[in-house]
Amino acid sequence: MFPEWYAAPQPDWPPQLRLAGFPMFDGPASGAMPPEVVDFCKAGPPPIAFTMGTGMQHAADFFAAAAAACRILGQRGILLTKYPG
Repeated sequence: MFPEWYAAPQPDWPPQLRLAGFPMFDGPASGAMPPEVVDFCKAGPPPIAFTMGTGMQHAADFFAAAAAACRILGQRGILLTKYPG
């Protein structure tokens, strides 16, 4: 489920395997950003955006490190994930 430029097929992969590119969500748009997110983005310099992608459910350590980096750098940040935890 990724394109060939991301990782070329390997000799030990099954011969019937086909690379199909990244899966893309083609459902309806979910709407506009919540007003509080828009307000935050407009309230100062552009924030640094951090994301592990939509499939990553176990990124708590990554986001904790991102928040710590923002504190150390004195920068604004926004953590992008569909998982509220």
